[in-house]
Amino acid sequence: MWIDTHCHLYDASLVERKEAVQENALAHGVVELLLPNIDVHSVEKMAAAVDQFPALTVRQMIGLHPCYVKEDYQNQLDALKAEYLKNPSRFCAVGEIGLDLYWDQSTLDIQIDALNQQIDWSVEWGLPIALHVRNSFKEIFPVLEEAQIRHSGKVRGVFHCFSGGKKTSEPCLALGRVLFRSWRSNHLQSGGNRPGDKKYSTRSNPS
Repeated sequence: MWIDTHCHLYDASLVERKEAVQENALAHGVVELLLPNIDVHSVEKMAAAVDQFPALTVRQMIGLHPCYVKEDYQNQLDALKAEYLKNPSRFCAVGEIGLDLYWDQSTLDIQIDALNQQIDWSVEWGLPIALHVRNSFKEIFPVLEEAQIRHSGKVRGVFHCFSGGKKTSEPCLALGRVLFRSWRSNHLQSGGNRPGDKKYSTRSNPS
């Protein structure tokens, strides 16, 4: 069995062909999918996906994607936190969160603030984080290192779709409880096989 740890199953391009998507997943042994949230508008889409794909185990994350961290980010964070507090058992992780400087470098400061707030949530709620990092490894490592110190090493989670090389992987490993997974860079996958017969993969579906 496979668990896809990062799939935007609620994307319209997948929902509109949901029967085929579900059949294809099961045919390839994918039985469970973890859905990263994007912003306040995707929360209900994730909830709908649970019923839209009934043969699959669909689990949901809560978080604000760094590409959606704009002037209203604090209002979005407040709304997402309130959504979590309504029903904590609904969510399995805080994500997808992180830093992305590919599109816009001017928002770095507020991206860091949003990331720190959400890391704090993850420790308070006892949840792992799902990190999105693009063109920003240099910037994110100090944030994560400080967070590990602030929380006495309790920050845990994954870098999803890790695309860095061996040199970049070393500070990831130094963080301790933050692992990295990649669909493309199999030689860098962390964790290997888990007990039992389940395997784990991650990619940003739809691709």
